[in-house]
Amino acid sequence: MNRHFGFTVLLWFALAPALSVACSVPVFRYALERWDRDLYQVIVVKDGAFTEDEISLAQELKAKTVLGDGFLNAHVSIADVSQPSMRETLLEMYPRAVDVAKHGEPILTLFYPREHGNNEVLWQAVFSQAVIDEFFDDASDKVFAEAIIAGASTVFVLLESGDTIADKTAYDTLKVAAKRLQETLEIPEGIIGTDGEVTGGRLTPEQARAEDPSNQLKSGIPLKISFEVVRLTSNPILRSLLLNMEDGLLSQTDQPMAFPIFGRGRVLPPMVGEAINSENIALAAGYLCGACSCQMKAQNPGIDSISNLDWRSYLDGSEVIQSKE
Repeated sequence: MNRHFGFTVLLWFALAPALSVACSVPVFRYALERWDRDLYQVIVVKDGAFTEDEISLAQELKAKTVLGDGFLNAHVSIADVSQPSMRETLLEMYPRAVDVAKHGEPILTLFYPREHGNNEVLWQAVFSQAVIDEFFDDASDKVFAEAIIAGASTVFVLLESGDTIADKTAYDTLKVAAKRLQETLEIPEGIIGTDGEVTGGRLTPEQARAEDPSNQLKSGIPLKISFEVVRLTSNPILRSLLLNMEDGLLSQTDQPMAFPIFGRGRVLPPMVGEAINSENIALAAGYLCGACSCQMKAQNPGIDSISNLDWRSYLDGSEVIQSKE
């Protein structure tokens, strides 16, 4: 079995049955309704003072994030590395931002959320209005969000290798496995829908809430077992954040990779090459469609992708909870 769909995720699959399960809501739905997204770091760097127009453009970008009036899960800052204190701070936290800074030309650099612990530049470009437009156009929600909002449990994003036979084999394997799992996996019992109905029919709404208040769904998005398979074509930002989420992936781009994406864009480690098989696909699907045995996002595998979507508008009055005591 390929190590890139091994240790972290399969450890969770092995531990899940041993953990105390009270919440019946599947992992994919719990993540969608209750896990807010981590913030990517966007640092506009320049070796020299910023002009008023550049500062104004940076403010425009900030306003489009969740910390402003927008929906992009990012924190935006500017840094003049000609200032000794700023240079020293960046060298400690994001040394690569200093390396790419140019005299007289601001550079937009994108980094993973701090929770990920990776301070390599994921994407960079000369800072301009056109680059901001490209940045938002490449926001990854277009790849998976529509299917998730329609009720998909998981979207398997296939990053192709260029080997026609291997890519087709991987795609066909995902499609066949997805269809079979949709027909065999079942929603856990004890989930209270927004219409008051309880899955399984064994418990009343009061009994289900007594087991765990989280058993109450927070949105009217259809609750069902459903999988989509999507080929990733363009989108350099999403491609970069996928290939850098684990050590060694960049050296395996000669093989197809399948990344399970769920919730508000949470990405699990990929299946690579021959590891894209029915057994591993079933493990991923079983974990994501099983009862949520640990509600704390940080203790679950994966990373958040960057996306520019108002997720809350689709979750009618949902209460965003990052962790549960």
